[in-house]
This record gives sequence, structure tokens and C-alpha cells, in this order.
Amino acid sequence: MISDGGTGITLKPTDTILWPDSALLAANKPAGLAAVPGAYEPGSNLLEVLEPTFGHLWIVHRLDCNTGGVIVLARKAAAHRALDAQFREHRVSSSATRSYRETPPGQSSLWNCPYTRTGTGDTGR
Repeated sequence: MISDGGTGITLKPTDTILWPDSALLAANKPAGLAAVPGAYEPGSNLLEVLEPTFGHLWIVHRLDCNTGGVIVLARKAAAHRALDAQFREHRVSSSATRSYRETPPGQSSLWNCPYTRTGTGDTGR
């Protein structure tokens, strides 16, 4: 279990897992918890929560620290290479839907903003 003093997030590794198998994990990353350690996101991170229970993990795609949602982690290097290739070759994709506790004034209650290629190799909206 880990508690991030900066955000008040307390997690048990097994409580975050949505799909476990021998090749990958799908985890529910809460907003406010970084996926990986970083200079701009000090404190606890998802890898620090999961690796003591599940062993070394590779992040397949990123979710920003302030973004919560499903994140895929590879449990084996070969699985990471295969999943990375699928994202790079656009055989799979990710999308984001934002929800709020309160609807901003003048806005609908659901925004769906799929990510698209910008032509620079970066992902944009």
C-alpha cells in the first residue's frame, strides 16, 4: 500500500488492477498520481505502487499526472515491444473522455475529444 502525502491518495496494488495476465496489466490510475517517477512530478508514482507486487513493469502509454484512467503496463519486455509497435503503427489507439463533478457553465456534460495526428509525429487534439 502507498499513500502519497501530496495528494492524499492511498492505494493497495491489487485494488488498482482491472486486468491481469502473464503479459500485461491494465490498471486504474487515479488523477494526481504520476505514472512514473519524474523531476516535475515528485512523490509516489504508479510503478512504485505496483512493482513490489507484480515485479518489473514497462509503461505502454502515458497518462499525465493529473489525468486518471486506464493505463496498460507490460509485464515482459517482449510484450512491451509488441504493444509499443502496435501503437507506433497505429494498429491500436487511445482516447480520452473528460468528466467533471459539475458541468462548467454553458457547456454540455460530456466532451469527447479524440486524439489525432498533427503531422509532426506528436499527438494532439
